Amino acid sequence: MGYVTGYEHDVFISYAHIDNTPFGSEKGWVTAFVDDLKNYLDRGLGCRDVKIWMDRELTCNEAFAGNIEDALRNSATLLVAACVVVTAILSPILTSAVAKRYQQRHERTRPENRQGLAR
Repeated sequence: MGYVTGYEHDVFISYAHIDNTPFGSEKGWVTAFVDDLKNYLDRGLGCRDVKIWMDRELTCNEAFAGNIEDALRNSATLLVAACVVVTAILSPILTSAVAKRYQQRHERTRPENRQGLAR
């Protein structure tokens, strides 16, 4: 159970795995960001209860797995991590469509909106 009551995870991180490829022996930037975010939230809240979920196994263009749907459904916050270079190259329409899809999926799975969802 995370810090936010009623959720297993406080933050669900969505990112493209290719964006998290490390340079040399360092961590990828998404992994480093998640580690820093966890430390920041733990310090700010004065506890170590914050739970951040990120998929570390999904491959490129693979459909959402059941565990990802479950994690998204059980997360209080959705954070989409996008590489600035990739975002600048992609059409704003595509970027907006992907972000909107994640937002709609997250909103659909919030507790107050769950009555129509099978668990």
